Amino acid sequence: MKFTIAPAQLESLIKAACAARTKKKDNLTLTALNNRLSVECNGVVAASDATVSGNGAVTVHAKSFRKVLDTFKGTPLLEFEGSAEGLRVQNFRMGIVSYNSYPKQPSE
Repeated sequence: MKFTIAPAQLESLIKAACAARTKKKDNLTLTALNNRLSVECNGVVAASDATVSGNGAVTVHAKSFRKVLDTFKGTPLLEFEGSAEGLRVQNFRMGIVSYNSYPKQPSE
């Protein structure tokens, strides 16, 4: 999975899909498929266009992911690359809960 998106755009997707206060156990699934990025949290889905160069889906801990995103404020575009080994955000690597190389688009 590989995609590029503006941090502000991704943040608004996360806000739409996740409650304002995510719990420690909450997970966030990013699905990049056919130039569309979907963010799913607790059964709520938000989606937007994105530059996708590799389809896939990765599930991460919502709180950790939000903290990582906060460190990239002011960056015009972020490049994400997910695999079974983890998720790369620019040059930073983080652990994941799961990875799917053949995802289906979540229902919006």
